[in-house]
Amino acid sequence: MPRTRVRPGQVIRDILTRNQPVLPDNILVDDATPSDMYRTYIELVKQANEDQAGETRQRGMSRHSFTSYLYQVKRLGLIVQVREEEAVGLPSEPRSPLLNIDGVRDNQPVPISERRIIEARRLYYRIGDGMARYTIAWNNIPKAYMELIQE
Repeated sequence: MPRTRVRPGQVIRDILTRNQPVLPDNILVDDATPSDMYRTYIELVKQANEDQAGETRQRGMSRHSFTSYLYQVKRLGLIVQVREEEAVGLPSEPRSPLLNIDGVRDNQPVPISERRIIEARRLYYRIGDGMARYTIAWNNIPKAYMELIQE
């Protein structure tokens, strides 16, 4: 991963430790949804690009890449799910419900044969237990994840 001014792992950690408000609402939260974290990350990338006129612009992660990144963060135990709510106000609401594949319940992956299709829910995460907020893994999530799966 190239060195960038706005690091996704640090943004996630800062949001969940109340050091970074969720943008654009500008409120501090104890738990946040992946959408809250992604919107804040993209907004910070835009602000960094505006502040660094004339320099190489940072491209933010796509939503898909950010979701994959969050999967790695969950598997490392750096964030944990605290609650879920019914997903209301989605663009698909007038037609049919938005569906997801239930594939990650805990830190352990769910075998494909046990996965099932469920109606989308809004999931909230908080910082993990113990030393999760202080671990050096936040600086390079992909490296920490590779070490985890190679064990």
